[in-house]
Amino acid sequence: MTRPANSPPHTSSNPPATDIANLLRRERPASAQHDIETFARSLLFNWLIVGTDAHAKNYSVLLVGNQARLAPLYDLGSGLLLGQHIRKLRLAMKVGGEHAPFKIERGHWLRLAADFGMNGESLIESARQMAAALPDALLTASHSPSVQAIASPTPTRLIDRIVEWCTSCSRVLNRKTT
Repeated sequence: MTRPANSPPHTSSNPPATDIANLLRRERPASAQHDIETFARSLLFNWLIVGTDAHAKNYSVLLVGNQARLAPLYDLGSGLLLGQHIRKLRLAMKVGGEHAPFKIERGHWLRLAADFGMNGESLIESARQMAAALPDALLTASHSPSVQAIASPTPTRLIDRIVEWCTSCSRVLNRKTT
């Protein structure tokens, strides 16, 4: 279920992304960086689909013996189908200090990368690659028998909106920060 656009994005049950990265670093020092980078890419993905429900409770850690790993993403939904203008939508977690997807710029991703102890340009490149690949991946998925069986225009509407949004995000990522 996608979080309503007007609900408060940060509550005590929804810590900032940096808190989650710090928790991974503290609890998994030997392999934390891999999970932190995966978490950063999940934030990128949620920006690209305008995933308004990607709050802290939608991230989990898998425990096997004394090993822990960030769990695969789940409960994903795009706010682009809510019928609201993009300017009214808010991401559940801030990116470099910003909740509003349309206000997030290259500099916000560079700040998040610095906060996470990552290479900023590598994160920007991951974002570019994801923005380029996502439309084709969604189109491929929309041709699956299970999606076709729905017989609804919704998948096509969603893909069209995500393609448009990813194009806009790519322009943002290519702007140099001053």
